[in-house]
Amino acid sequence: MKYLISAVLLALSFHVYAISEGGMISIQCPEKISTHQMAESIDESFSAFTKKGANYFLGIGVTEGSPDKEQWLRPEYLKEKDIDLYDLSYAQESVWVVCQYANTSVTLAKELERASACEIPTPQHGGNTANCRLK
Repeated sequence: MKYLISAVLLALSFHVYAISEGGMISIQCPEKISTHQMAESIDESFSAFTKKGANYFLGIGVTEGSPDKEQWLRPEYLKEKDIDLYDLSYAQESVWVVCQYANTSVTLAKELERASACEIPTPQHGGNTANCRLK
């Protein structure tokens, strides 16, 4: 079954700020978004209902190339710092930080054209922020 999905963000955009001294950029995902999903086509013997409520932040992922290509990168977990570390030095395409949310297929993504590494703390330590080193 196909779904027509449109996202209405509760936050106007990602909170992004660059720290020029250290060549770092931080991307903070909104804690929640609001989405509206509708069945595009269904068997006439069924009724379609929409679940209401906010879609809360689940986690951050990193892709090489646009997120619609689904080329998810695998981090190295650094237990002593309780972070996921993404080594991006070998990436052939641009890298995207992707925010994922519960109960929806809607994701938010920010392209990083020149990042060499990203650190993402676990959820208990502010896991909705990616801190990335720029090349």
